[in-house]
Amino acid sequence: MIDFAQCVSANEPLPLNTTYPPVHLNRPDVGYLRGLSSLIFYFKLMFEQFCGVEYRSFDEATAVMTDLHSKGKLDTGCRWLDEFENDTLPSPYSFNFVPDYEVDHEYYDVSE
Repeated sequence: MIDFAQCVSANEPLPLNTTYPPVHLNRPDVGYLRGLSSLIFYFKLMFEQFCGVEYRSFDEATAVMTDLHSKGKLDTGCRWLDEFENDTLPSPYSFNFVPDYEVDHEYYDVSE
């Protein structure tokens, strides 16, 4: 999810209740870009977990999905997803990964 609730615009004064004002006033919103980068990371991870193939490009992913569809592998339900609210079912997937932003990465210097 991308949360715009705390967005500020360079052309408007900061609200009086601003607790963490922007520190990079003349640069793009690095926190927003980091959020987008994290979403891409997780979408690629989900593709790999669900399809069993590492995401490399849009064209390759489309070919994988077309192949899976032609084999009928996308036509079956997933009990774990269908009964997601039942948290006693073990997940067949592992999403315990977190994007790693090194100290010298352009998205490192943002609030968490």
